[in-house]
Amino acid sequence: MGNTALTALSVVAKSVNPDIVSHRESGLTRSSGSYVLGLHTWDTTYTFLAGLQWEEVPPEGIENPAHSVTYLKAPVPEGAEAFRNVLSVKEARERGLKIEARVHKPSDEGPNPKGYGLFAEGSADLPTQEIWMGVGPFQGVQIPWFWHPGGLANYVTAEHYREIEALMEEGEISEEQWELLDHLVVHLHEGGMLR
Repeated sequence: MGNTALTALSVVAKSVNPDIVSHRESGLTRSSGSYVLGLHTWDTTYTFLAGLQWEEVPPEGIENPAHSVTYLKAPVPEGAEAFRNVLSVKEARERGLKIEARVHKPSDEGPNPKGYGLFAEGSADLPTQEIWMGVGPFQGVQIPWFWHPGGLANYVTAEHYREIEALMEEGEISEEQWELLDHLVVHLHEGGMLR
C-alpha cells in the first residue's frame, strides 16, 4: 500500500498549482509541533516520507475517520528520531499532566475564532515509533492532507471549541468535566521552534 503514499507525494512534489505548492511549503514541510529531527525543507521531508514502508489502515481501525481519506502508517526507520506533540486528554491525564484550557491564537478565520486550545505546558515532546499520513482528494488529485509522527488524535471541531469555551467561562474545569473532554486533543507546548 506504499504506492498510495508515493503517488500522492509525487503529485505534490511535481505540482505547479499554487494551492498545492502552498500546502507543500506550509502544511507538509514540518518545523514545529510533532516532528522528525533533521527535516527542515520540503526536499528532506519528501525524501524521508518517500522512503518509509507505508501500510494502509482500514477505516474501521480509525476512531472518527474523515470521509474520503486513506490512512497510512509506517514505522520510524532505524537512526531517525521522531517526536509527537499531541495527546488525547485521556492519555495526558493518564500520564499525570496538568492540562490548561486557554486562548492561544485568535483568528477570524476557521472554526476557532477565539483561539481556545488545551495545553499541558512544561511537558516534553514524546518519542514515537510511527508516522501517520492521510491522503485525500484535492482539486481532482490525491495528495497528502497531513502527515505527523505519533498516533492519530480526534479532529478538533468547532463544537469542541464551544465545549472548551463554555467550560472556561464557568471558571476552573472540574475532574468530572475533564472526563467529558477525554476525546479532545492536548498540545504538549504552544511550540514553534525550528528543529
